[in-house]
Amino acid sequence: MIFYKTFEEQQEFKQLNIRVKALLHMVASMVWSKKRYCVIVTDCLRTTEEDKALGGVGIHPTGRAIDFNFCDLNQERIFDSAFSVQLMDEINTVIPYGYGHYKTLIFHDVGAGDHFHLQVSRNRSTEILDKTLGRTNGQASDKPGSPGDQEATPETIKGAVREPESCAA
Repeated sequence: MIFYKTFEEQQEFKQLNIRVKALLHMVASMVWSKKRYCVIVTDCLRTTEEDKALGGVGIHPTGRAIDFNFCDLNQERIFDSAFSVQLMDEINTVIPYGYGHYKTLIFHDVGAGDHFHLQVSRNRSTEILDKTLGRTNGQASDKPGSPGDQEATPETIKGAVREPESCAA
């Protein structure tokens, strides 16, 4: 189950790159199936100025990153260090970022509170995400809302993500 900190975050989520949306759905499904935790989206799109002020390096304005935390069904924050490390190891092993020392999923605090930061690279599309999205050419847009960037739904991600029945909206 995915919650949003604000209505604005929920609207911004629709504008994100399809690869990061699909990946968040996969992560949320994993988190629910392993721990029965939900995820709450705390930040999506930012202006370049907002990103710089928060110490960002420019990935949030491109629509290729999202911040979130664990929560329960009442949207109360859950802290689980051991599971956080396990989740990061699993995601970063299965879906590597692909460039240098960068990771697909990290947990950090850049001055606005600790949170997970999930990101996808600009030009390198991972095989698992391409298969999930039904792509064969390995090309994915890096701009939200551009041609070929579809809404992430259970249909577009070919059933790879299944909402738990008890949390279906």
